[in-house]
Amino acid sequence: MRILVCPDKFKGSLPAHLVARAMSDGIRDADPRYQVDAAPMADGGDGTVDAFLAAMGGKKQTVPVLDPLGREVESFLGLLPGGSVVLEMAAASGLAMVPEEARNPLYTSSYGTGQLMVQAMEYGCRSVIIGIGGSATNDGGMGILAALGARFLDEEGRELGPGGGEPLRLHRLDFSGLDPRLSACRFRLLCDVDSPLCGPDVASLTFGPQKGASAVFGPQKGADSQMVAELDQGLARFGVLLSQATGRDTQSTPGSGAAGGVGGALYGLGADLVPGTRLVIEAAGLRERMATCDWVLTGE
Repeated sequence: MRILVCPDKFKGSLPAHLVARAMSDGIRDADPRYQVDAAPMADGGDGTVDAFLAAMGGKKQTVPVLDPLGREVESFLGLLPGGSVVLEMAAASGLAMVPEEARNPLYTSSYGTGQLMVQAMEYGCRSVIIGIGGSATNDGGMGILAALGARFLDEEGRELGPGGGEPLRLHRLDFSGLDPRLSACRFRLLCDVDSPLCGPDVASLTFGPQKGASAVFGPQKGADSQMVAELDQGLARFGVLLSQATGRDTQSTPGSGAAGGVGGALYGLGADLVPGTRLVIEAAGLRERMATCDWVLTGE
């Protein structure tokens, strides 16, 4: 009997690789004759780096970054065979990093994820996979872009601070200082949501009417109804300026609202939005492994 276990994380309890280990141990305890193949899964959120390392091999590298509240913490990225790198927003700008009483997307920033991207380029990587699930932020990706060298100015030319409340004061984008290595890199964003950047009811190519990032995900990150309205107005303002600056539709493209607007920000810089689960399945060779098994067990 050959059994494949391929769980995703059990959020708040165990990451996917430990769930897979527990399932494997339980099966072997039940009957040592069973052969077990473990393939931890991920969708772009917590555990994405570990899932790729389990599937492809490679090395986890620790990196100091600023968390969503601006505190210095240790994060990580995965160096994959062939010179690619995988990183996850949840490990630098993640909701789980912010105590429940401190969750407020008007102030949380995605800057730390931008620091991970800079570090990936420092390692010489030109193919970067970014899981953008599990974020604590609704800043439109302005924090990431700031870490990459962009500047955001108010009407009087003063630089804006971090947080999702700042786009309301945004008057001008300055991309002249963007890291020049960005143009030589291919970025793939693992994105399993279809939300546009903003708006209470925007047409989606896949699922029909969709709400924007702030309305759908803001409450999970600590926003009340008034905050949701402010965040949505700020993203609308940012989206218009970003689309003008990049020449790409960073507002209504499906997935542009992912991770509080990070999808739109990095799409504006040329990143590809790809289904996260599908890429992990392909990396793990899951279909081929399923074909050799009698049973497949999963869970989330």
